[in-house]
Amino acid sequence: PDSNDGVFFISFIDFLQFYDKIYLCKTVPAGWTESSILGSWELGKTAGGCSNFPTWLFNPQYQLVVRQRTQAFVILSQGDIRKYGEGSGGTYSQSVGVVMLHSVRGGFRVLAVDDDFVLERTAYANTRERSFAVTLEPERCPYVIVPATFEPGHAGQFRLTIFGETSAGARLAPVLDWPVCREIKGSWTAQLSGGCSNNPSWKQNPTVFFKITSPSPDGNEVIKLRLTTLSTTKSLEGAPAVGMYVMGDGIVAPEGEPIVSTKSFSQHTLLDVSLPISPKPFPVLICTFQPGFIGDFILTAFSNNPSFIVSPKPI
Repeated sequence: PDSNDGVFFISFIDFLQFYDKIYLCKTVPAGWTESSILGSWELGKTAGGCSNFPTWLFNPQYQLVVRQRTQAFVILSQGDIRKYGEGSGGTYSQSVGVVMLHSVRGGFRVLAVDDDFVLERTAYANTRERSFAVTLEPERCPYVIVPATFEPGHAGQFRLTIFGETSAGARLAPVLDWPVCREIKGSWTAQLSGGCSNNPSWKQNPTVFFKITSPSPDGNEVIKLRLTTLSTTKSLEGAPAVGMYVMGDGIVAPEGEPIVSTKSFSQHTLLDVSLPISPKPFPVLICTFQPGFIGDFILTAFSNNPSFIVSPKPI
């Protein structure tokens, strides 16, 4: 009835001759609201790449909160090449993707992608947008959303957008940084490279020490230890599988026995530690899976407790 409604008919053969791209537009239900935030991946700072790389945690991260259960639509978009142009013949050089995690305690920065906490994720692709539909529930807030490029070290700008029902009050905000973040650099040497506990020399590994001197404000202590080699910050090629053993202090467990350990060794690993307040420090053995590796490592400790102490020497 309306000749100016933008609808026209064309034969398939003519369509193939005149068009080489199709853009599909999802219509948002009437009454839904939009919350969006602009961000960027910066070289040497926030261009962390996908979760295959230990630098993934440096990507921009955002917490999402809703007041009530709602259907939502999440969109990660990068600049349209029709406006900004690309040097690759009209295709997107950035392969982008996004992951959403739930039940992340306190809205702190996520340190690793745990499949048990992944609510939804996209594949990475050289396209303008990546998106997914999802159901959000207030009891699982705050959700954490992490947009990333596939390879680390690629700078770019993006927009993260959430559509949801008006009454849900969906709100995006940057994640919280951990109150305590301590980084220790060390080395495996010819004398200190005993491998994992499968080897009789496993206690001959570099050791760091930590302890908590007083309870955290909320009474719930959280400690996360992240271990990687210096080589894996640039490439996984040739990097050894690494892991950690938190040793007993003579009170919690028999002297010299692990009380917490890495479940499996990998090229970069994260260990959640839940320990009581103790006057004695807890030693942590920093290991490669196979003995004899010589190289450098980085141990980063995160905690919600301001009294958390980390030291490369006995405390």
